[in-house]
Amino acid sequence: MSVVMEDLTLAVPDVTGMSDGHCVYLTNQAQLEARGCIFSSPNAPCIAAVGEAHCRLINCCFGADKEDKERSASAGVIVEGSSSLVAERCRFLRCREAAAEVRSAVSKAHLKGCEFIECQKQAVKLYSGGKKLVMEGCLIDHCGNMTMHNLLLVACGTAQLRRCSFLNNKSDAVVVQSDDHQSAPELDMRECILQGNMSGVTFEFGEGGIINGGSGILVNNQITDHATFGISIQDVAPHQQVKLIGNILQDNGPNLCQGEIDIFMLQNVLDQVVVKNNRGTIRIFPFSSYAEFLQSDRH
Repeated sequence: MSVVMEDLTLAVPDVTGMSDGHCVYLTNQAQLEARGCIFSSPNAPCIAAVGEAHCRLINCCFGADKEDKERSASAGVIVEGSSSLVAERCRFLRCREAAAEVRSAVSKAHLKGCEFIECQKQAVKLYSGGKKLVMEGCLIDHCGNMTMHNLLLVACGTAQLRRCSFLNNKSDAVVVQSDDHQSAPELDMRECILQGNMSGVTFEFGEGGIINGGSGILVNNQITDHATFGISIQDVAPHQQVKLIGNILQDNGPNLCQGEIDIFMLQNVLDQVVVKNNRGTIRIFPFSSYAEFLQSDRH
């Protein structure tokens, strides 16, 4: 079944005692194309795609501006199972939960020119078995809060970022962190701008990463003016690899002991961390993580 919607407003009413509901629920092999539509659902993701469903969104809006008291969004879109999402020039405004989630089986999403504005928690999550996330020319601005530790979480699968901007957010911009699934997280980030967030990019593989692996490559990114570090690589193991090439890091962690690029490792695995032509201070610590370093008598 295929459905096309254009210039519609779909809103789930916020009624006390009413069960949670989506604006659109796609299952099996259903296909949705929505253009210029507005979605709001106060207690559930506006759109859920499961099974082998496919969802294409163009110039759609999730949530509302501050002046609009009638509409709100708990979350924007969730894709799981073998479903897929393509979103072009969509806006996610003031979502209370993760604006876009990619999880389970072989789900995947491609976001082009999308904006995430004042969302309270993560902008995007690739986790719990999700396969692939591609973000091109996206903006994440004034999102997160002090208790949520990332705006983009990559816990499995492959995430590719091109020309994206993370600006003035209250949380860590990008976190690569293994979950309990077999798919090792991989981040490929190029020509992105990260500025004025809590921190820049964190690789925190942990015990799951030691089992499952994990990798990352950062090329020609600008990472500046963060409250803490620019790039942090923790719990790296000999079979993992992180490459930092041609990045510019400046004015990160001015008042704390974090630096531009911090690498924590218990073993001599510098072959697994390739650093070439970057601008910024590099520090290497004989500890597995920043938390372990703080507990020592050497900080």
